[in-house]
Amino acid sequence: MKKDIYSIIAFLTFVFFIFILISRVAYAQDKKTHQDIQYRPGELLVKFKSHVRQRGNPVLRSGLKPVRQKNFHRLGIEHWQLAEGKSVDEAIAELKMEGDVEYAEPNYLRKPYLRPNDPYLGQQWAFENKGQVIYDPYLPDNYSGNNKGIPSSDMQLASAWEVTTGDKGVVIAVIDDAIDIRHPDLAANIWINAGERPNNGIDDDGNGYVDDVNGWDFVNNDNDPCPDNPFEGHGTAVAGCAGAAGDNSTGITGVAWSVSIMPLKFNFDVASELAAIEYAIQNGAHIVNASWGGPQFSCAESGGIDLLEQAGILLVVSAGNNNGDNDLVPDYPSSLKNSNIIAVAGSTPDDHLISWSHYGLTTVDVAAPGLGIYTTMSSECSRYYGNSETKGMYYDYTHGTSFSSPYVAGVAALIKSFYPDADYMELKGRIMAGVEPLLTTPTGLTATDGRVNAFNSLTCGLYPVPVINEIQIRDKGRYRNKELDPGEVVDLRIILENVWNQCKNVSAILTTTDPCVDIIKGIIKYPDMKGGDIAPPQNPFRIKVARNVRAQTLISFQLEIFTGENDPIIRNFNLEVGTLKNNKTCNGILNNNPYDAFQLYYFNVPQFASNLNLSAFSNTGVDLLVRYGSPPQFDPYGYLMQNDYDPLTMLSSGTGGWENVNINFPTAGVYYVVVISYNAISSNLESMYSIKASYK
Repeated sequence: MKKDIYSIIAFLTFVFFIFILISRVAYAQDKKTHQDIQYRPGELLVKFKSHVRQRGNPVLRSGLKPVRQKNFHRLGIEHWQLAEGKSVDEAIAELKMEGDVEYAEPNYLRKPYLRPNDPYLGQQWAFENKGQVIYDPYLPDNYSGNNKGIPSSDMQLASAWEVTTGDKGVVIAVIDDAIDIRHPDLAANIWINAGERPNNGIDDDGNGYVDDVNGWDFVNNDNDPCPDNPFEGHGTAVAGCAGAAGDNSTGITGVAWSVSIMPLKFNFDVASELAAIEYAIQNGAHIVNASWGGPQFSCAESGGIDLLEQAGILLVVSAGNNNGDNDLVPDYPSSLKNSNIIAVAGSTPDDHLISWSHYGLTTVDVAAPGLGIYTTMSSECSRYYGNSETKGMYYDYTHGTSFSSPYVAGVAALIKSFYPDADYMELKGRIMAGVEPLLTTPTGLTATDGRVNAFNSLTCGLYPVPVINEIQIRDKGRYRNKELDPGEVVDLRIILENVWNQCKNVSAILTTTDPCVDIIKGIIKYPDMKGGDIAPPQNPFRIKVARNVRAQTLISFQLEIFTGENDPIIRNFNLEVGTLKNNKTCNGILNNNPYDAFQLYYFNVPQFASNLNLSAFSNTGVDLLVRYGSPPQFDPYGYLMQNDYDPLTMLSSGTGGWENVNINFPTAGVYYVVVISYNAISSNLESMYSIKASYK
């Protein structure tokens, strides 16, 4: 008897396995058909040559014996239905051999170009930039309220929506101040916890949270993630960018028309961030959006991001809004090295990085629209500020990389909806592989130099995505300071990270057009790399710096990466010579371009020096930060942080125009000096200064 039961169980298991296998094959075939079939099977459009048409009824004289569906007499074209078993390709090949056919072609499919009926779509230039003027009355002083865009400098969502508009099965956890879950343009896309029955006072799904039907409030520890006051409007605006309901004749549309937004209200601190991260992991989030950050490294936060990575969840993070170089002054969590992080800078309607957006070759991955963003506003926020109100629905303009990030999270949701088996590496890889170059921004400011293109990301091939992970300078000069000094020979060890897909036979060529540098050794091989691998070169590149290079000289390089199968992938980077010479004055300008709100110098101090003096003068007021051995650690927008976590950073920040740091019996080696102007950062005005270093 027991043996018979085992036999029945084995048979049922076999049947179940066969059923799953057939289902997967059918699903794969359906997906292939959806992507690959571009014409109606078994149908042709045929045009015979004129002398054949004059003899009449050419279809009957063809050996294919098709059924003529329609004769377009004025065009001389016939619509055929082929006999069963005859493929379109075979029929076309036979007709070409007859010599009487002018052309024969498939009955190609055409599809409607989806355009949502949301009335404010025209104000969302990030989705469809026609060169329209975007009026944002809240822009900072350095931007006018009117911004005319460059046509097509957008995320190509009109084309992407032809591929997919999203899926409610994809979950984006938005960790933010609050989300107005009853907003008419968000309510349909708010996540619903299927395991929880509302308002019964019971933790039905056993996840530790009672009645958490629509997320959780980690500030008040309750199940209502909505705003408590007019000042909690940030998360509602973020949620609208990623997933406002599309094609619902209401307001705007999000990147994903259909998606599940999981609202997780936190208190903008690491403790509540960790609670929200654990909730997102426990309750099935695929993507987490973090439109916030800070300059202090947190071990606890880093551990939380590790958990997200282990759970296979993509973390989309805004890069920051203080015109900072995140490579030099990290911003967290965007500057963490976890492979599941994609950090996002902000771009403008005329296709350059916003002047106050953070950037960083190795820490910021892509750019997305962040200026003049029209999105959802919470009802309390809108009433308080008197913003636009139409039938109880609230929308307004805003700006910041806070809104660039959810745009990218929305693109990740589109990718996940179309490729449901995609892991976070594929989501990140497709986003980075699909970028378009920013038209009006210097290169080398982000890993890809590109603006997100949703359509490219959905349709790109399975290409590797190598980026520069780190540049190590091994100099052979007197001080070995790991910096470029005039006249020295330097080895550049450029470490690559392959974000997605395997690449083999990897090599790279380093070039520059700058006369300040000679490339001595410019062709290097790398080991094969799988997706997620970080690989050093087999040997370093070698360059020689000209003797007459002055401090603050920026040298641009181009790295062509060959992966053995595709066209070379171009990565750009910049290196700066910042050497101060003993007792020589160096003049500089802060904010001479949008990407130098602070400037870094270094000064080589020999052994047995008895005194080191560093000074700066400016009629607009500058401050000095000095650190031995490595660059100062500071917050570029409120940088009096040396007592918080970096006691080695020395600061001179008086109210006048003269700053001075004096060090008795300095340690031999390299001192790093940052010149910064708080006023220059906040206003983006130029600030001229002079700096001098001397030792005795």
